Amino acid sequence: MNETARERLGEIRVVVSHYNERPTDRLVALLDDMSRLPAGWPCSTLVVVNRARPRALVLPERHRAVRVIYRENTGYNIGAWDAGWRERPAFGAYLFLQEECRVVQPGWAAAFVASLGTPGVGLVGESLAEGWDAPWDQLAESLRGLTLPDHRVDGKPAERVDCYRHHLRSWLIPEGESGEHLQSLVLFAPRVVLEAIGGFPVGRNYGEAIAAEIAISKAVQALGLRLREVGPGPFTFIEHPQWAHRKFGRGPAVSY
Repeated sequence: MNETARERLGEIRVVVSHYNERPTDRLVALLDDMSRLPAGWPCSTLVVVNRARPRALVLPERHRAVRVIYRENTGYNIGAWDAGWRERPAFGAYLFLQEECRVVQPGWAAAFVASLGTPGVGLVGESLAEGWDAPWDQLAESLRGLTLPDHRVDGKPAERVDCYRHHLRSWLIPEGESGEHLQSLVLFAPRVVLEAIGGFPVGRNYGEAIAAEIAISKAVQALGLRLREVGPGPFTFIEHPQWAHRKFGRGPAVSY
């Protein structure tokens, strides 16, 4: 993306998911990070509340400019993100964050915008899922016998990879040659790409939510576009406490 294209991108929207059965301390800490550390690029913030109970989100007065919308509690973080990019007005690009995230470097928004300058890149994140850039059959063998909740095919318990591939087919998303994908902790995409892939699939349970995470990357790759991490390693600009080990050293062969 050249300078003119970046200028045309304009202000970006930061979409933060929040589950209202949880306290607001992590959400407020993230918003404080975003205010304290210069973004390096014009941006505004939208919090999408997955509403498990009928109560309003009350943010500190210092975050009065943050827009808040509410939705049914479905689809986890990805469901909230999908609602967020469809909200009007439209923006040129969207940075999607889980509320647990913490911003750790200035210039965090500008770094994601600059990443789109790499030719052919359509989706940027902080972390490519470790161990998943392998052929599907190899992944199926490596995960054989390892079960997780709500992994089903046609209502019956299924192996993990079988479950994910089944849902990719049901969503009409080509699976590609490998399971390579960006983790849905932090994602950045231009609006034209989101429109081209029809937005994010919204999973109904835990198994479908992981399938949806994979499906986002596979849908982008099916457009002939590439994935990339924003920094030289995982979690350079924005961290996630659950995955702190990825920043400082390698984790397991397959990260989840």
